[in-house]
Amino acid sequence: MKIVFVHQDGRLTGSAFSLLNLIRGFKGRLAIHVVLAEAGPYQTVLAQEGISTSICPFVRFWTFPGPTWYQKHAFSQLKAAIPDPALRQHILDLAPDIVHLNDKACLQAGVSLRNCGIPIVQHLRSSYFPTASPLGKWASITCIRSYANALIAISEDETDGFSRDKRLSVIFNTVNLTETEDAIVQKQATRSEFGIRENEIVIGFAANISSIKGAWDFLNMAIALCERYPDQPLRFVMAGNLPNPSSNPGRLVKWGLRKSEDPKVLLEAFQAHPLLKNKLLVLGFQKAILPIIAAMDILMVCTRLGVLGRQPFEAMAVKTPIVVAAGHSGKSRVVLHEKTGLVAPMKDLPALIRATERLISDGKLRQQLAENGYAYAQTHFNPAVNSQKVLELYQSLLGKKTASSPAHATEV
Repeated sequence: MKIVFVHQDGRLTGSAFSLLNLIRGFKGRLAIHVVLAEAGPYQTVLAQEGISTSICPFVRFWTFPGPTWYQKHAFSQLKAAIPDPALRQHILDLAPDIVHLNDKACLQAGVSLRNCGIPIVQHLRSSYFPTASPLGKWASITCIRSYANALIAISEDETDGFSRDKRLSVIFNTVNLTETEDAIVQKQATRSEFGIRENEIVIGFAANISSIKGAWDFLNMAIALCERYPDQPLRFVMAGNLPNPSSNPGRLVKWGLRKSEDPKVLLEAFQAHPLLKNKLLVLGFQKAILPIIAAMDILMVCTRLGVLGRQPFEAMAVKTPIVVAAGHSGKSRVVLHEKTGLVAPMKDLPALIRATERLISDGKLRQQLAENGYAYAQTHFNPAVNSQKVLELYQSLLGKKTASSPAHATEV
């Protein structure tokens, strides 16, 4: 069976590594090729895994959050809804049994392949909860519904727009369990590398340093905890990219009706705060993030995007207890409240502080959540288990295709 994956760029992002873990979980049972919209370091990573790639530029359609309705790009990206003959031919020349689009941004590939006779799987790796443009949300949902033979959401939060669709399955993302075990072993060495003392309670943040990822919530929480617990050996660690200010902030910013966020300026202001000067460690982007998360005593995930992302299950897999902001649906089973982590309402800073206080003061609870989360990760975020679910979905699609076209046979 040959699967052609379509991915939206060549960057080292969460969705890129999620795809890599999915492919690894197949353990060589499938022929794999990845079509990228642009070149980048991800192409090198795939090559190191023995995965063939090709570059075929196409229009990406962004909805997480994507452009606002009054930005020029909101209209220019609508070109993704127009079939691209070159993209279609490029993929057909690869002779796939199934085409798997790794993200909603790749919808032009699905539009271009409509009625080609090859099953199309659409991965739903983001929610429309933060989508800036209602038109963008409508266009994305409409296009995907028109071509997808199967839909895979990475949690209950990402099912919006398709929650009642019979083509929908929920299959969690996965984490490399060999790398997580190595990270657990490296915990003390990692703490020593960054000058973290043994008695310090490390509260961490592992995401882009921006408002939508909850960075300023995290830092305001850090100040509040320092005020309440002046004698506790607290340490705050941030590992993530510091985005540049937007080069196209929109007309409202240009007209002075909305302030533009400069993450660097905001971060420097927090770093200069008297209570954080000697307690805040900003590491920047870390390619090897698992050892960093394993070195933390508590991981905070306070995103405002309405979904939990990769960090919670990465933390569970390395035995780091977590406090997370709930997803927008309230139905996500990525984290089970009071069992594998503590869940607080999204954007509710006092609730996040209270949950973190519980873990600071209760080492036994930290240990219990760490052990429960670790066991949960082994079964629910295991590449072998979840890749098998995807493989069975492929087989089901090909079985339906074979039933409708007896002359077509695909070897699995």
